[in-house]
Amino acid sequence: MPKRIIAIGLIFVICGVLSILEVLAALTQSRIYLNFAVLILPVGV
Repeated sequence: MPKRIIAIGLIFVICGVLSILEVLAALTQSRIYLNFAVLILPVGV
């Protein structure tokens, strides 16, 4: 497997882990405001 693909994959994994940590930190500080209307958008309503 080419090294470029592995490097790009690692970048995506690191970004995913950082975003999960950011959400967990926001949950502990009560900074998350859920908007359930956003969840309807993929349905096409």
